[in-house]
Amino acid sequence: MGEAFLMRRGGSGRVAVGSCAMLCVKFPAGSSCVCEKDQRRLSAGNAPGLAAFAIPEAGTWTVTISDGTNQKSRNVTLAAGDAEVLTLSYTPDQLVILAQPDGFTSGYSWQGSASYGDYQGHGNMLVAGMGYVSPAIDLTDYSTVSFTGFVDYMLIPDDSRLFLDPDCTKYLDRDADFARSVDVDFSNHEEETFTFDVSALSGLHYFGFADSGADFAFKSITVS
Repeated sequence: MGEAFLMRRGGSGRVAVGSCAMLCVKFPAGSSCVCEKDQRRLSAGNAPGLAAFAIPEAGTWTVTISDGTNQKSRNVTLAAGDAEVLTLSYTPDQLVILAQPDGFTSGYSWQGSASYGDYQGHGNMLVAGMGYVSPAIDLTDYSTVSFTGFVDYMLIPDDSRLFLDPDCTKYLDRDADFARSVDVDFSNHEEETFTFDVSALSGLHYFGFADSGADFAFKSITVS
C-alpha cells in the first residue's frame, strides 16, 4: 500500500497529519495517486493499486492518478468522520450510449416498445411506454449522465419518470425509490436536455423510463 503524507508547498518534508476523514483510492497498479485541496497535497507513489489517505480537512478534494502516459482526475467531497472508497481507471472521458445518426452504440439496446430512425428531426429512438437500456452502465468513473429528447405524446403531465437504478425492474413502479430520477413534463413538446449527477454513484445502473404514459423521442444518451 502506498504511503500517505502531507507535502509542504515549496519543500520536500513530510508532515504527519491528523485525520478528519479517511479516503481509500483503488486504481490501476503501477500508478501514482495524489489528493489535493488548496495548498494541501497528499501523495502515494509506486502503489499496487490501493492507497489509504488520512484526509486532514473537510471539503472537496481532487484525486488524480497517473501512470506516466494516462491521467484521470475526480473530485470527492468529504465531511468530518467520513470513510469513503473511490475507484478510478483510465476510461474514456465520455461514453456514448445513443447518438445521431447511428443510434445505439454496439452492445446497447432498448428493452421495451420502441421504433428507430430519425423521428421528425428529433431523435434516433421513439419510446412508447416503459423500458430501459440494456446492459446496465458502470458509473464508477463517471460524473454525469445526459439525455436529450422531446415528448411527442403525453397522456397525463408528470406521469413519466426517467431513472437510473441498479434494479431494472423498478421501471414498473413510477414511485419507486430510484438512485436518480427526474419527472418528464415537456408540455411544450420542445427538445430538452437533462443531466443526472452520478458523481456519488458507482457500479452498474440501468437507465430507463418508468410507468410512462408518454411517447418520448431520444436524440442522445451520454455518460461523462
